[in-house]
Order: sequence, then structure tokens, then C-alpha cells
Amino acid sequence: DSECLEGESCVDSLCEVLCTQATFDEDCRGGNHVACFNGVCATGCPLNRPEVCPPAKECIDLGLSAGGGGFFGSATAIGLCGTPCDDADHPCPSGEVCFEGACVQTCVTADECADGFDCVLGFCIPPGVGGSDSLTGSDGITAGSDAGSSSSDAAASSGSGTSDGSGDTTAGGTGGAT
Repeated sequence: DSECLEGESCVDSLCEVLCTQATFDEDCRGGNHVACFNGVCATGCPLNRPEVCPPAKECIDLGLSAGGGGFFGSATAIGLCGTPCDDADHPCPSGEVCFEGACVQTCVTADECADGFDCVLGFCIPPGVGGSDSLTGSDGITAGSDAGSSSSDAAASSGSGTSDGSGDTTAGGTGGAT
């Protein structure tokens, strides 16, 4: 931790900003942070360019696409740079449980979830994922046809600004090794 900037912690030899679904808005203020995924502020990655993720991270497919559409445009399949959770080496933050590789907050009602999240089947999920008639978010991210088929679809809290308009996203955090 001594080699990381203030507000960062050393996680898997990388300097990371720690967060939960409930604290995403306060903790993940980096311009390229798009979600809190498994306890750290995560960045987006185009699935066709997983090398943009820092070492020790993988580009995890959440069934989302960004940009494009329309007559001439094309959407880019995006994921999140992250590490699947597990109870031994990559546990979830307090108040969240690991469900098929993704940390999710449990709930009985939506009042227990972060602002804008829904309580569906006992889990807090981001808006537009599962159960919603409109799968298009205000930030241009849309759920793919397989949305809801993987539990990790519901694991990330959405931020904004996943694309620079070209369909590319940037790897994030400071990415600094510790």
C-alpha cells in the first residue's frame, strides 16, 4: 500500500480504489471508472481487445455493448477489467456475496440497494439488467441478447462514460504495480 497513491490499496500487485455497489458514486471518481466490480473500481474493455486490461485482470463479458447502432454505426461488445470473486483469494466486500464469480449485495427490498438499483430475486442489480422492459441505459450502454443469462450481468454498478466515441474504452485505475 505504501507505493500506491492516497485513496488506493494494493490488490493483486496493482494499486486499486476499493468500493462497494453502494459506494460507487463516492469512491469511483476516476474518469475511466465505469463500475464497482468485485470490490474495486473497474474500467471497461472492448471484448475484441482484452489486452487493454492491466496484468492480473481479465476482460469479463457482461453481455453489454456500447455505441454504434443506427444505419452506419456498429456497437462494440464491452466488458469490465476485473477478477472473478471467490471465497478464498478474492473475497467480496462486507455486505456483498460472491455469486458465480461476481460480488452482489443481497436485499429484501430496493430500499437496501444503492440508488437506482433494483432488488430482484434477493440481489441488488443495476438498472436495465434483467426484468426491465427497457434494456437501454441513459449512458448508451445496452444489455445484449444474453443479458441475465449470467449472474455476473448483475454484479457491476454502472457509471457513465464507457466509450470515447470510437468504440474503444480505456483501461483504468492507476494500473500501478505494487
